[in-house]
Amino acid sequence: MKKNRLIIVMFMAVLVLFAGCASKSDTGYSYDTNSLEAPAGDKSGGNAGVKGEQPRVETTAVNPEEAKAEGESELNDSARKLIRKISIEYETLAFEDSVKLVTEELKKAGGYIENSRIHGNVMDKSSSRYAEYVMRIPVEKADDFISMAGENMNQVSRNDSSEDVTLEYVDTESEVKALEIQQERLLALLEKADKIEDIIALEERLGTVRYQLEQNASIIRTYDNLVEYATITLSIDEVIRITPPEPKSDWDRMTTGFKNTLVNIRDGFVEFFIWFVINLPYLLFWGVIVGGAIFIFLKKSKRLGNKKRSQSEELKEDINDEPKKESKE
Repeated sequence: MKKNRLIIVMFMAVLVLFAGCASKSDTGYSYDTNSLEAPAGDKSGGNAGVKGEQPRVETTAVNPEEAKAEGESELNDSARKLIRKISIEYETLAFEDSVKLVTEELKKAGGYIENSRIHGNVMDKSSSRYAEYVMRIPVEKADDFISMAGENMNQVSRNDSSEDVTLEYVDTESEVKALEIQQERLLALLEKADKIEDIIALEERLGTVRYQLEQNASIIRTYDNLVEYATITLSIDEVIRITPPEPKSDWDRMTTGFKNTLVNIRDGFVEFFIWFVINLPYLLFWGVIVGGAIFIFLKKSKRLGNKKRSQSEELKEDINDEPKKESKE
């Protein structure tokens, strides 16, 4: 009887020990998450096989290009910093009047000439005159100025371009604000400093910050000037006749080409006549010299020919006289 009770007690102890081991294995957290699949419906990508809800951290990948585009979209068109450049070429029959008109209208619009170059002069009629200007004009008046010039001269070509410097401008402004805050803090620390080495170090750092502030302020002023004033490269070419518009049909091209050929022939005769009249003194001078030389040469040649002819005749007479003398003897 006692023996049966002992066996029952030992069996119960084994059951209790086995139950304890099983419960310990169910609550453990040592799992190989790489070898386990997530349960159906769990898309969090968390530790599969771990019981209980785990804290979830959501992250969103940011594309730098998207972030840049998002930043640009926040700036409206009125706040954008655009540098406008225009290159335009004109033809004119009245060179002096056109140059005077352009310079006067530029001053009225509040602009100025940054660079200029004029080739040729009024005395030299053999070649046309040419003027080139680099102008700065308030951007809101640029189109009106170009329209005015186009009404008085013939436009040959035009090229427009714009450069967006909004992001560079905003970055420079942000850097200026950060440097100003840093300067204020350095000034506050400098007032409280009582050691010589601390004062020297703060003043050196303050000098560097001020230098960077001046550089960035200069960059902002340059951007403001380039944005507020459009840059116009304008050229004026003096011509004998205005270039006709490009013909569209083959018949128009032939007609225009034939007219241009006749005009070129006429201009060639006119230029030759002008050249002949201008160089007439030289032609007369060299004509006299060359004509005189030819006359002297011909005269000497004639004298030499006559001399040779007379000598030959005398020789013939001598030959004819010799037989007569022999017969008399």
